[in-house]
Amino acid sequence: MMSNAMDVSGMWMMDDTQTTPEILTMADILGEQSVLIAKEQADGVALRSFGTASVLGLKPVFVEWASKGFPDNYPLLTVQVTPPPLCSDGVVRSLPDYIEYCAGQSLSSLIDQLQAKLPDIRVSYANLGGSIAAILSRV
Repeated sequence: MMSNAMDVSGMWMMDDTQTTPEILTMADILGEQSVLIAKEQADGVALRSFGTASVLGLKPVFVEWASKGFPDNYPLLTVQVTPPPLCSDGVVRSLPDYIEYCAGQSLSSLIDQLQAKLPDIRVSYANLGGSIAAILSRV
């Protein structure tokens, strides 16, 4: 920002020492390495819950599914996950690659772990646009 000042002789002087104002945008904040790492770690924990979920802890969802007549593609668990434009390691990743990067394994592997706990229920997954869901269907 430029400002004007008058010197002792009465002459106007231009003060251009502050030509560019300081600006901090949300994009700057979100781009910080520590924020990206924290998001990737949180996403990894949330995604790994597909494989580590306690099916007994999810029993209320199964009861609700049963009360509705066991409709196909019923959501059991949902995790919000959106890859950042650039991961903390500087790589641009698609959603499947981001899931594997954060969780340390593919979504299919995580769903297989959940499937092993539910032998007579078909477990699959769906991309719901901004979130991933483990979904149930009757065999």
